[in-house]
Amino acid sequence: ERNWIVRFLKCLHYIAWLGYYPAEHIAWLGEMKMLDVDAKLWDFYTNFFWATALLTSALWNAYVVLEYMVQQSYAPEKKEAEKKSFIPWTAARNAMLATVRDGTEFMVAVNYLPRGYLWASTLTFIQTGAFGTCSAFLRLVALFKFHHDH
Repeated sequence: ERNWIVRFLKCLHYIAWLGYYPAEHIAWLGEMKMLDVDAKLWDFYTNFFWATALLTSALWNAYVVLEYMVQQSYAPEKKEAEKKSFIPWTAARNAMLATVRDGTEFMVAVNYLPRGYLWASTLTFIQTGAFGTCSAFLRLVALFKFHHDH
């Protein structure tokens, strides 16, 4: 990745997912009393890593969309000079969908954190379901588009 902002956000994104999976397993093992750990603390870590991964993904994809919009305002000469680094419309569209998808899922992830963190524990079941449904629908749209395009 040429852009240092996107590179940094992607690095944080991958680190967050690397933390998420072990934390999720440790939390589950703690809930099942197979490990002597504070299951609530590990559940917090799980949700924290999940929210961090979603936020970094939404931010890097939003940055790609912003970069695409800036490129559209370039003069024709500058467009020709920077043709190699131009973001195609399909990549911008996919980044836009990913931003909305991960943003809605981020709303759900933060809601599952303990009360006191942003809007944690304040969404109703219907609101949480609506955000989760929106995220799932956008994942299905992306999956259908991928298989339809190939």
